[in-house]
Parts: sequence; structure tokens; C-alpha cells
Amino acid sequence: MTSVTRRFISSGLLAALLVWGSLQGLNALTAASHDLGLAVPNLRPVLRSSQFITTVVPLPAGVAPWPQAMAVDATLGLAYLAEGDRGTVTVVAGPVLVDVIPVGQQAADVAVDSETGFAYVAAPDPYALYSGHVAVIHGGKVVTQVVAGGYPGHVAVDPLHHRAYVSIQTGGLFDQVLVLRQDRLLAMVSAPVDIVALAVDPVRERAYVLNKTLPHLTTIDGTSIASPPVPVDEVGVPRDVAVDSRSGLVYVVGQSPFRSTGTVLVISDTLGVAARLPVGPDPRHVVADPEHGRVYVTNAGDGTVTVIAGTHVVDTIEVGPSPDAIAVDSARDRVYVSNAGDGTTSVLSGRRVVATLPAGGGPVAVDVEHGIAYLAGDDLAVALEDHVLGRVPAAAMPAQLAVNSETGLAYVCNQGAHSLSVLSDAEVLATQPLMGMPRAVAADPVSGRVYVAEDGPLTVVEGVTVQATLPITAHDIAVNPVRGLAYAAGNDLVVISGTQVLGTVDLGESPHDVAVNRVTGLAYASAGGREDGFVAVISGTQRIANVSTGGKPGKLAIDPVRDRVFVLHPEQGRLSVIEGTQRRFPSIFLP
Repeated sequence: MTSVTRRFISSGLLAALLVWGSLQGLNALTAASHDLGLAVPNLRPVLRSSQFITTVVPLPAGVAPWPQAMAVDATLGLAYLAEGDRGTVTVVAGPVLVDVIPVGQQAADVAVDSETGFAYVAAPDPYALYSGHVAVIHGGKVVTQVVAGGYPGHVAVDPLHHRAYVSIQTGGLFDQVLVLRQDRLLAMVSAPVDIVALAVDPVRERAYVLNKTLPHLTTIDGTSIASPPVPVDEVGVPRDVAVDSRSGLVYVVGQSPFRSTGTVLVISDTLGVAARLPVGPDPRHVVADPEHGRVYVTNAGDGTVTVIAGTHVVDTIEVGPSPDAIAVDSARDRVYVSNAGDGTTSVLSGRRVVATLPAGGGPVAVDVEHGIAYLAGDDLAVALEDHVLGRVPAAAMPAQLAVNSETGLAYVCNQGAHSLSVLSDAEVLATQPLMGMPRAVAADPVSGRVYVAEDGPLTVVEGVTVQATLPITAHDIAVNPVRGLAYAAGNDLVVISGTQVLGTVDLGESPHDVAVNRVTGLAYASAGGREDGFVAVISGTQRIANVSTGGKPGKLAIDPVRDRVFVLHPEQGRLSVIEGTQRRFPSIFLP
């Protein structure tokens, strides 16, 4: 799709945002999105007059988890929300929910190339620390997954040269920065360990990599290291980096635990460290406004923003309590400061506060093409300059489902609300609060018990009543109704009988997935990496066999009639098949 076509479509989307009660605007939005291949629901029932209505359950204030990061496709007017532990990216157009895209176990950061329409998502795997990937999204779907070989954390995009830079924690002597263009890996660049931030100067075709351990600033010139890393230990513990693409000056902010205030180092090509500037206590983020020659630093410790011009501090502005995230709209001379202390957003113009919006507190992102700001907090607010246009309520986010075939009760895990809903036919009988985010649910039709795996205590439910909470953190659960056992996969594989922990199966690795053959009563757990992947076969609490899979195994599916286990290898695009306790068939390669 050409940039002209994308910009033509974006004008229709903007009209839909500004008059979202209009069915004509809705038609333009829906038609444009379908033309792009985006998955757009029927929005007519949720757009009525000037009120945004949604069928999902809003959360009480303070309960909704913020998206971990946000980025905007300014051409199409779409905002991408990386939802952290939910492992999804939510796409919105103003106050309209467009799509929810699964990307992996987690979605840690996201960046978008507005010209090409590609979004890049850092998708670490917390259960296999060095086996994450980068999900590349285009046209409303994941078009490829680039294997990271480590833990991806930060993403930045060069919009002129259409490159994405992704930091990878490797666990070795050096970390890596992956350089991608659309769905292709261009280069892997070594950098000092413990990367905390990335910044891009598209004018000079450079990326800057800031690391915390033995603090240095590394410069990548396109796809290779440009010069030796510059020590930045004068700031203490580095926290963020920004670059003014007009002047070429780089700003590194941090604070020493032995000082009461923070420091900004200003670094230039010719002078090295050109200035050392004091800022407020507990500085969090730094952002540059090249159009107006200003740099802004949020100081959470005293509720201020430091304004820098070139190599000098020119002002300190009082904002709300604990300012954190910050974003700039240079075209309209607006700066949005998210105040984590009270869930508000301070809007700056130049060196003064022009508005305080009753929304935000989490990440903030700006659509510079249309002047729309996205403010994350207890919900997602959509603002135009100094006014809140509308809100997308935080949803209960139903994500997992299990049914007890004997009682007919259905159990729905609500990841956003941290709750379990019990349904009979079309009626919600009860909703039980959970202590952690639910990851998986499984029902034992014989005992009537339901097990909910969470990022916290594992919950055991019978009917609509919570029977017990067990001190187990798990991401998957499977039940063996033949023996009345449940297998919880987390850091270990834990075996449960009723509401009691029987023991732990020693796999030597953290399990990726667990499944049970309900005819034979055998349990299967996938584990290991690309070189030593295997599936453990378990009887009761004893491992009776290890079946090598020849690559990192993932999800398991069982055919109990033929006594076969299908093992997915997502990195290799294939299936391996186990029969009983042995691998019987050659791999099946997927198209």
C-alpha cells in the first residue's frame, strides 16, 4: 500500500474519531479497516449519539492494569497497546476498539513505523527466559516472529530508513540489539549488558543504546557499531535516553543513590560530554522536541518537569504528583505528562501548564498526524490537545474457558478483572475474585473441582465456591480425572490431589506446557530449549520417560483414542508426534 493511499484512508479514520456517533463516519472507519485487512467488529451497536458504549465489564478505579507500552500509527490513526502479561496487543482508533492481537506470553514494548504500517512487539517468554521473540504485525495480524535468542525488552523505530531496533537480554557477557526492516532481520549488534533504553536519530541514521551495568552509551550507525561506547556513570543509575535530531545532541538521565537529585549528561559527537545538568529528584523519562529546541525530563520525586534548551536548564515546571511517562506533539506545541500519583495528565505548551486532564497515570502516546493523545490509566482516555474526547473502559478481558461436562457449568477466566465467572447457560451465577492474573483453567468432571492457574496462588473451585488457594504460581494446568490429580506448570511441575499438594516432578527445566491423556492417565510436559527439547511422560508423581523432540517444544495436544501426543515447535514450524512413551513418526512440517 502506498503512503498516499494510507494517508487518504487516515482522513476517513479521523472523521470517524471526531464524529464517532455518526454512522457515516463509522462506515468510513469500517470500510477503510476492511480494505487494510484489519479485524474490525460490528461497531454499530457500540456507537450511539455521543456516548461510547461497550458490552465488556468496566473495572473499579485502580484495578485495571495499564498497558506496558503504547505506540501510534499516525498515518492510519491507530494506537497499539502492549498489554504486558496478557501477551496481547490491543489496537484502537480513538475511542473505538479495533482488534486484540495475541503475540506470545508477554507484550513488553511496541513501536510502529507509520509510513509502512509495520508494528514491532517485544514478546519475552517469562517461563523460558532466553526464548522470546519479536512479533511483527501488519494488516491486523502477526506476519512473522523473529526468534530473539534471549529476552526482548525495548523497541525503537527509525521512520526514515524503516528500521526497528530491539534490545535483547542474552544472559551472556554482551546483550544484543536486533535490527529489522519489516519482516526481515538485517543485523544483530552486540552491546554492553543490561540495556534500559533505546533512542533513534533518523536524520543521522543512528540508534543509541543505554545500559545500566557499567553504564555506557553505545551508538549504532545503521546496522553496526559506530564508535566505542561512551561511559555515562556520572549520572549514577541510567534510566532513559533521548536525542534531538536537529542538533544531534543526546541526553542521558539518571540518579545516583548517593545524591538527592538527578543528573542529565548532554553528549555531542565533537565534544563528548558537552554538559552536566542538575534535574529534580527521581528522574524517570526524558523526551526531545526538536521543532522547538526543547528537552523535557520528568522528576517523580518533587512533581516537576525540567526544561532544557541545548546545554542549559531553562525552566522547572510544577505538574502533578509523581510525573512519569511523557510524550510530545511538536506540531501543536503540546507535551503530555502522565502523573502516576493521582492519575491525571498535565498538558504543557512551551514552558507552562495549559491544562490538567482527569485521565492517565500510565503510558502516554501521541498521534502527531491528527493531534490525538492516548492516556492510559484505570481506562484508556482519548484526548485532543486540552480536552478528553472519550474513553475506552478497561475490560474484564475474558481469556480462558473450561466446562464441567457433568454439571454443565462453564468457568471463564477474566484476565483484566482478575476474576473467575461461573456460568450456567446464559446466566452468570457468580464471579469470584482471584489473587493473581488467571492464566489457565481446567475442570475435573469426576470430582467437580476446577483448578485456576494464576500469577499468584492457585485457586481450587467446586461449583461456585472457592475451596482452597494453594501457594503455586503457574501458567498452565491439566487434570487427570482417572486418578483425581491436577498438574500445574510453572517454574516446576506440581502435582495436586484435591486441595493438597502431593509433590513436584523434577524435570530439570521449567515446563512450557502440560497435558493429560484421560484414557491412559499419563501426563505429558514439554520442556527444554532449541538444542535439548523434550517431552516428559509422567505417571502419578513419577517421570517414567523422556522423549527427545529435536527442538524447543511448545503446546501439546492429545488424541486419547490413538494414544498420541502432538507437540508443536513454533520456532521451527513443525509438529512432532509421540505415541505412548516413544516418538513414532517423522516431523510434520507446517506450511
